[in-house]
Amino acid sequence: MGDPVRDLKDTNLINKVLAAAHNEDVAERFMFWSDDQLLTGPLDLDKAPVVYNVRSMPQFAGTPNKWYNRMEHTLNYVKEHTGHELKHNYDAHTPQPYTKSKVIEVFESVPYKEQPGFCINTIYYGMLGVPPTAEQTSIKHTFEKGSMAIPAKMLTYAGYDDASWMRGGAYFFLGMFFDLSKYEAPK
Repeated sequence: MGDPVRDLKDTNLINKVLAAAHNEDVAERFMFWSDDQLLTGPLDLDKAPVVYNVRSMPQFAGTPNKWYNRMEHTLNYVKEHTGHELKHNYDAHTPQPYTKSKVIEVFESVPYKEQPGFCINTIYYGMLGVPPTAEQTSIKHTFEKGSMAIPAKMLTYAGYDDASWMRGGAYFFLGMFFDLSKYEAPK
């Protein structure tokens, strides 16, 4: 499918999630997941948490950062169209559970292709009024800026940037999983 919209990353993500929602081979409930997020142990999809980040409007308002502007726009849009002001955001950079019918309902009703765009998880859960069930730092270890400070016990998810992956993250994470998953095993 590619990323045809150069300056609106989340528009590309929304296009892909909508394509999945319209695909009859995709289950009604599925996980939205990025390539730099890992599941570090078993997870029951029916119990997958809706993860939030504690930052809210005061941290995003009036900054020159493109993503912050998009988040500010998203939070304002949710407030304007639902009457509810979010005290957090849902773009915690973790896997998030989605429902096909709700994906279609939300993303086909918002102008996500217009500047400055929306942040995918916050517009999705914010428009639906879904309460979060887990705060980001309680469920995810983040490895960034080349840091690979390994915790004594891993949380449910791990996220990493390229620098951390290259400075030992690849070996650490690959070492956690000696056996191929049922999806990777030869048939």
